[in-house]
This record gives sequence, C-alpha cells and structure tokens, in this order.
Amino acid sequence: MMVIQVDNLLKIVGQLKNNLHRERKIDLAQKQEVEAAISTLSLSHDNAYDLIRDKVSAHAQPVDLLLLMDWWGSFDYTAIEVMYGDCKTIQSYLEAVDHVTFLNVPDYCQIIQNTPKPSPQPSISMSRFALAEPNTVALVACHSSQEKAQTIASLADLLMIDFSLSELTDNPSSIFRRLVFDIAWMLVVIDLCSLIDNLFVDSHHDSSLMTYWENDFGGHTELQRLNQLRNLSLEVEIRDVRNTFAAHIDATQSLTQLYDKFETLNLQAVHAYACDLVNGFFEACRRDIRTKMFAVQRSVLNEVIAVKNPGKPFDN
Repeated sequence: MMVIQVDNLLKIVGQLKNNLHRERKIDLAQKQEVEAAISTLSLSHDNAYDLIRDKVSAHAQPVDLLLLMDWWGSFDYTAIEVMYGDCKTIQSYLEAVDHVTFLNVPDYCQIIQNTPKPSPQPSISMSRFALAEPNTVALVACHSSQEKAQTIASLADLLMIDFSLSELTDNPSSIFRRLVFDIAWMLVVIDLCSLIDNLFVDSHHDSSLMTYWENDFGGHTELQRLNQLRNLSLEVEIRDVRNTFAAHIDATQSLTQLYDKFETLNLQAVHAYACDLVNGFFEACRRDIRTKMFAVQRSVLNEVIAVKNPGKPFDN
C-alpha cells in the first residue's frame, strides 16, 4: 500500500504545487523547494519500488524470479523509513502554506502487541514470495502456467492477510484504527481485482490461468464453471473503487466523493466473493495431477522440525 500511495502522492502533489504557485500562495523559491523534495522522493521510489507497485502491489503481473526476490528483499524497514521521511519533508513545506492542512492522527497505537511468538511449524507454500520466507518449503516454477498459478496462490495469501488486518481493526475506536481498517479494505479491493484478472482475463502482459489450462488441464472445466458464476455487477463496483480510490486516485473528483463510493461497498459480499474465487481456484487445482501441488498451499509439514535456508540463494 505504501508504494501505491507514494505513487499517488507524486502525481497529486505536483499538481498541487503548480496550483499554489499559480494562485500566488507560494512564491518561486517555495515552489522550487517543493520541487526538490518531490524529486528526492521520486528518486527513492522510481529506482525500484515503482516496479514493486506495478508487478506486486497495484497489479500482480509476471516478473522474473530473481528480480522479484531482489526487489522484495530490498524493500525493508530502512527503505520504508527513507520514503516516509521524504514524504514528511514534502508535507512540512506545504504545512507552511496558508489554508493547507493535513489530517492529524495523534492516537497511534499498536495493532498487534509485540509479544514473543513461537516459531511457526514448517510448512509448504506455493506463493511466489515463499523463497523469502523462513521455515518454508517453496516451489520454483518451471513453466509459465505454473508461474500463473503461483501468482494466484500468492494473491490468496495476500487476501488472507488483508482480511485478518480488517478483523483486527473492526469497529475502530480511534482515527488511527479507522485508517488501518480502510487500508485493509483498499488492499482487499486491489488484490481481489488482481485475482480476477489472473484467473480469467487475458492481457498484453500475460494470459489468464483459464487460457493456460484450456487445452488438456483437468481443472479447466472448473475454471469455466467459476467464470460463468462470476458476479459481474459486484466486480464493476469493486473495480471502479480500485481505479479511482484504492490503486489510483482520480484527481478529477473530490476525495469526499471517492470515499463515499468506497464506503458503499458491501464488505460482506466482497468477502464472500473473494472466498468463492479462492476456493474455486484450489478446487480446480485438485482436478489434475500437474496442479494438485497448489492445493497443499500452507500445509504444515508434519514430522519436520525445521527447514534450513543454506544461505542467500541468489548470490551467484
């Protein structure tokens, strides 16, 4: 979500800066200060994290495994601090302008307490991020159809995390928790659209899983059945929110209008639809010996004490 919103900020703050200068709210020197701060943030974001936005966050698109692990591994706490600091610098310049205000969120609180947790039992994961996970046996895809199914398994994981975050902040009692609750559901909208696209929609980036399986895969009939049962009216509503508020900000509409549209989403219906699609995908995987392995996603490895990583697998 952070790399998505940084991208949105870069687009919006450039327009804001020009409007403020045009209206003589800031002089040329102040405009140049903001431009320098925008340039610094842009350099932090566009060198690599825009690729995370395009291939992992706002979309789930095919990407070379080594590049994915390199980008994903480099996006650590330090990277977040750098981009956050660059964003705050832009904010500090704009806060000095009359009639420009920012929402104050004074009631920051931990969503999950920092209590020691036991090491998770070793498991097997079909996610395309599994090679970066501790105590996990991971799949290295050997064919583009496997990569597509692996991407969908990753989206199932992400949706589970999104819904878990919304549960933790349900019935929010503070501004901070309300913002985190909204973020969780914005991520649901984004990841659910990516799931639908990867299951059913062919694009110039890649074919859908349904197309990959159309020749002789046993799960193709199940995917066709799932496609015929799609709730297209709900999908239109979800995708509209994705395109104007969650993955992109439509600068031609007021934020109040966009947020009101986001608020009208039937969260229960969205959750049920996401579960139907994810369960349908795993059911389709069970229909063919070549895809059954995806149905063991997140299965615990009984009788295994630990899975050891021999070191960084991509050093050479």
